[in-house]
Amino acid sequence: MFILTFLKGNIKIISVLILMFLCSYLGYKYNDYKRDSEYSAAREAAELVIRDEQKRESELAKIMNEKLEQLKSNERIIERERIKLVDRPIYNVECIDVDGLNLIKKYAQGISKTTSEDN
Repeated sequence: MFILTFLKGNIKIISVLILMFLCSYLGYKYNDYKRDSEYSAAREAAELVIRDEQKRESELAKIMNEKLEQLKSNERIIERERIKLVDRPIYNVECIDVDGLNLIKKYAQGISKTTSEDN
C-alpha cells in the first residue's frame, strides 16, 4: 500500500529516472554495436590483405617452381651432352693419344688435315 501511494505521488520523477536509465543502457549498447562493427570491418580488411598476399606468394612460388624445373631440365641436357662428347679418355698414361701423334706428324710434314686418309 505504501508503495502505491509513493508511486502515485512521484510518477514524474520515476518516469524520468526510468527514461534516463533506458537512454544510458541504449547508448551503451549502441557503443558496443559500433565498436564491434568497426572491429569486424578492420578484421575483414586485414583478412583480405592476407589473402591477397598469399595469392601473390602462391603465384610467385609457381613461377619459381617452373624456372627451377627449366633449370633442372637444362642441367640434365648439359650432362647428357657432356656424356656424348666424352667418348674416350683423353689422358691415360700419355698426354696425346696415337691419333693426335699422327696428326702432329702430318702437320709437321706439311700434309693437309683434309686428306682422304683422315676420312
